Amino acid sequence: MDSSYCIQDQNISCITLHPNGRRLLIHAKDNTLRMLDLRMKSVIQKYVGSLNFRQLVHSDITPCGSFVLSGSEDGCAYAWNADTGDQVSKFCCQFDSVFPFSPW
Repeated sequence: MDSSYCIQDQNISCITLHPNGRRLLIHAKDNTLRMLDLRMKSVIQKYVGSLNFRQLVHSDITPCGSFVLSGSEDGCAYAWNADTGDQVSKFCCQFDSVFPFSPW
């Protein structure tokens, strides 16, 4: 298995259950979010781009399960396609702090 998919010995910032109940989004403090398949007990996708080393940063999945959304220590919010891991959008504010992300 690719070591970039490993979550062992990583600090976790946020954990979110996918709407279908069969996947788990894990936001680790290593700048990577991972989608874990609970049936296969393995990481099936990773999402990169947001920064998270020190602060508590939240992430979530849209109710339809199609997109992963996350705040970041760079003051931006990121959106990825949940299935492909492709970054589809980046929203930035002009403050020097973590983007206060809340999808709803």
